[in-house]
Amino acid sequence: MLECVHQSAIRFVNGFGHSGGGRTWQVGREGSNVEHDGLLELLLDQPLFIGFKVESALRQQLETLRDSDKKYISGEDSTFLRICRVGSDVYVGKVIHESLTTDRVEDIRRNVLSILHKLGGAVRLPTNLKILPCRTIESATVVPVPRAGVL
Repeated sequence: MLECVHQSAIRFVNGFGHSGGGRTWQVGREGSNVEHDGLLELLLDQPLFIGFKVESALRQQLETLRDSDKKYISGEDSTFLRICRVGSDVYVGKVIHESLTTDRVEDIRRNVLSILHKLGGAVRLPTNLKILPCRTIESATVVPVPRAGVL
């Protein structure tokens, strides 16, 4: 299961430099004391979630999907759309495991909304989606989802 990450792994400084053998880049002022300056660390292997918080009308429709449509929404598979939770809030969207360009973000937004239009019909959907970093959490900390529905 994925959770949306709200704490920032980004710390700012002026300038630029690479932090070593991993896939992490740091931005800093040349000659600055990085321990006391903010530090920007780009996490290139961090998955991103592109989606939105589900309101009650859509949540009801997703909970009562036909069996043939359930393949489009999953709490564990990122092939189509993924269900994520932040506390008691439910989010639906796409999990992306590679870096993105701005035109790809727009393609993903259209894809997410297209699938939900197909599944939700008349439910009003947002035009703007959130882009949130996410991480896989251990299954021992996951609260089981009732099997009666998708959510």
